[in-house]
Amino acid sequence: MISVEAKLWMQKDNLEAVPYMCGHCNRFVSSTHGINNIGAPARVRICPNCGRSTYIEPELQVPGPAFGDDIDYLNEHVHSLYNEARRSLSVNSFTASVLCCRKLLMNTSVSKGASEGESFVYYIDFLLRNNYITPDIKDCIDHIRELGNQAAHEIKLMTRQDAELLIRFTEHLLRHIFELPGRIKNLQPVATQP
Repeated sequence: MISVEAKLWMQKDNLEAVPYMCGHCNRFVSSTHGINNIGAPARVRICPNCGRSTYIEPELQVPGPAFGDDIDYLNEHVHSLYNEARRSLSVNSFTASVLCCRKLLMNTSVSKGASEGESFVYYIDFLLRNNYITPDIKDCIDHIRELGNQAAHEIKLMTRQDAELLIRFTEHLLRHIFELPGRIKNLQPVATQP
């Protein structure tokens, strides 16, 4: 026997096209395959690129597109944690996203030579002492630390605005520490004219 709730969802092909940014493959697509909730604006669409499903309402998409930009030249651990922060935000897990950004500071320090098992302050000082961050950028680091500490040690829940801001700060930090030096190392020498 089919439940009343299940009867509200009808699977069809050739539904009205729903354009969206797929949260699985990060491509802008338009899908006519999936299911609709009869009498409600809720839909599930199947991505024509990756074949995965996305739940869509007028003001909600799960998973949503990953917030922030991809960054090149990250090592495996930093890359994985950065993408975890981005994906957490895409499913409205704002506190988890903020905690990932805080943890990224520790992982970044260790990837640049800091010892494991040290205090959080040690990792920030390591980045500053070794010129991975400038005194001006330290204000951004302090903001990541402060919000991360609130997420880790207080009852307060983080907001979308908190998570988006920390991902942007983290993105710029990772570009500065990893991507820009990586791009410079991979530049081809410029041929000089005789």
